[in-house]
Amino acid sequence: YVTHIHTYATYTMRVLKMSEIRSHCTSKSLWIVLGDKVWDLTSFAHPGGEKILLRCGGKVATDAFSKTHPKDL
Repeated sequence: YVTHIHTYATYTMRVLKMSEIRSHCTSKSLWIVLGDKVWDLTSFAHPGGEKILLRCGGKVATDAFSKTHPKDL
């Protein structure tokens, strides 16, 4: 992946391998891939609870996200 690592207010451009992304799948370090971007959701409080995020942690979550969220989100 050539992508951005996004947090709430900033992003950094880096080249990431899926092996690195997959290692961020816990509540202490949680990244998900949406489209061509990697989001660091470690500090994000999901309204549906932490389990929802952990299911997608370290994975490409574009399909799961688009099924449950508006397109402009």
